[in-house]
Amino acid sequence: MVSVESLVFDPANARKHDERNIKAIMDSLERHGQRKPIVCYSNMVVAGNGTLQAAKRLGWAEIWVNDDGFKSIEDAKAYAIQDNRSAELAAWDDVQLGDTLTELKEAGWDLETVGFKDHEYDLILNGGFVPDLPDDDDKISEQKITLVVTFDDQDSQQELFDELKERGFKVKA
Repeated sequence: MVSVESLVFDPANARKHDERNIKAIMDSLERHGQRKPIVCYSNMVVAGNGTLQAAKRLGWAEIWVNDDGFKSIEDAKAYAIQDNRSAELAAWDDVQLGDTLTELKEAGWDLETVGFKDHEYDLILNGGFVPDLPDDDDKISEQKITLVVTFDDQDSQQELFDELKERGFKVKA
């Protein structure tokens, strides 16, 4: 365990944590404690910047850290990217996710504490779940709308994707 005040956030961290994300991490830390260490290079956080931010907001004095031997700062940076990207490359099993969330909800859990809004839960149960984009209220003031479109073929999907992207929309497939 090390003092949270002795650690510094990675100034080049490419992963951003909005308020919803930090609240979800805080909820997890409050309910379950810290189940895995944050990863550091010297005293700089490589993986776990959001966890450190949440722990500080919760008033924690100490946090569990793994700082075992990166060969170089570049090695640490590569790990940080790999750690974040590997999670993004995973896919949800929507049926299993829906079943698990239903079990939690029936047991009295507030699904927001595990990171899912009510409308997302409804979409999961109805087969149309697309994760919300992170909140970015400082940059986008207009209302955000999530649109789910089902295609019969990949070419049609790619055509619409390209058209919307060219028109300046944020899109993901």
